[in-house]
Amino acid sequence: MRLEVLPKAIFSKQTDETRFYERFFARAVVARDLKAIFILGEKEAARSGVGPMDSLHIAAAHLLKAHQLVTTEKPSKSIHRSSLVKVVCLFS
Repeated sequence: MRLEVLPKAIFSKQTDETRFYERFFARAVVARDLKAIFILGEKEAARSGVGPMDSLHIAAAHLLKAHQLVTTEKPSKSIHRSSLVKVVCLFS
């Protein structure tokens, strides 16, 4: 997730967003079992049609026993079809 949002904020010189992401990720819990993430992510992508990166995010959130996965993806996007973890749109 960090790789998806932080470099873009830095590249775009969005200093407020960059500071927010740096503070957020400094305190975030990280899923480290990549094999388990890939296995579960692949199963979830096949089951629900979720895209590859989203399936990895969902798998990591599920393995960490997260209560919800917050995203900026619109409710019409495939990530919202997952039932492994509650997916919440930040803007809805």
